[in-house]
Amino acid sequence: MRRLLRILLNAATVLSLVLCVATSRSYRRADEWYVARNRPAKGECLGMDVVMTERGRLIFQSVRLDEPGGASDDAKPYEFGHQSAPASTVDERGDPAGVKTWAGFAWGEYPETFGHGMPATVQVIAVPLACLAVGLATPALLRVRAWRKRRVRGLAGHCPGCGYDLRATPDRCPECGTAPAAQTLA
Repeated sequence: MRRLLRILLNAATVLSLVLCVATSRSYRRADEWYVARNRPAKGECLGMDVVMTERGRLIFQSVRLDEPGGASDDAKPYEFGHQSAPASTVDERGDPAGVKTWAGFAWGEYPETFGHGMPATVQVIAVPLACLAVGLATPALLRVRAWRKRRVRGLAGHCPGCGYDLRATPDRCPECGTAPAAQTLA
């Protein structure tokens, strides 16, 4: 169990560092990863799911076409892709109407028109990348704090249970009652 927790903690730490880099990059480039959902037999595109980093936010979008169409006959059921554009070309209009925002977070649903006038409904959730990075880094910081506490408690002349200074009472800790092993007093 401890090994699994250590692995998860290390993964969260690495992910928080990746998110710090993604936050910085998102102000220079807008990246977008998507999965298109198609119905190849009928030549219809049903919609797509999109994950974007843009202007310091991680944005999840689900696009549902109101009138399916637009896929080629040789389209696969799922098509994956990535796009990247300089931040200067990103639309600066802000969040669309129908999307609620608060402190960098955004959520909601709005109508959109794609391609050749295909109407769609877009559901969106946006989270600031910095919030995710701090949230994932917090367990690692708490672990460092606990390690420092254990290190101080392990110093010679201190109780191994609570860290109390045992110079005055080396036989038993007056704070927690622990009888320490033989240590050299500092």
